[in-house]
Amino acid sequence: MNIFLQFLIYLLLLLIILSVFSGDMEILGRPVWSKKKTILNIHRDGPATNQDFLDIYTLTHISHGIIFYLALKYFGLSNKNAIYGAMILEILFEIIENGSFIVDAFRIAPNGTPNYKGDSIINIMSDLLANLLGIYIANISVKLAISYVIISEIIFYKPRTGLLFHISAILNKTKLIIEQKIKNV
Repeated sequence: MNIFLQFLIYLLLLLIILSVFSGDMEILGRPVWSKKKTILNIHRDGPATNQDFLDIYTLTHISHGIIFYLALKYFGLSNKNAIYGAMILEILFEIIENGSFIVDAFRIAPNGTPNYKGDSIINIMSDLLANLLGIYIANISVKLAISYVIISEIIFYKPRTGLLFHISAILNKTKLIIEQKIKNV
């Protein structure tokens, strides 16, 4: 069976199970889904942002898949290992993204998202699906994949929802921590 199809089937089965049995349940301190259980939430920093299946940030996870996959291919991994590696990197990204350091970084960043509280489980699953789509695009056409990343960063520059904004928020938080430590010495 095609590796993309395998990942897709596993993720979709997990999504179905989570959506059917979720209720007000939490997993690892994260809500499974928002109370309204909406499919799409386009608010940049609303009370349910990152709590629904798709949000304004989902498209950046396509870029993750593209970048992770192409980087791993560049370093000589086989197609199969690059796909697995890119999925593992995205899972690690989701774990780190939902840790307190990154959540706080997004809250305090200039033009940040003060309401951000981390992703719901269903949102993490859709981010993994978006990453898989990015891997698939990069597997089909490197030109198309690179074009997607460039165009999406241009489109998401103004609403500050692209990868560049996220990287700058993390760097800003790191800078503030270093300045605080220097001040305390």
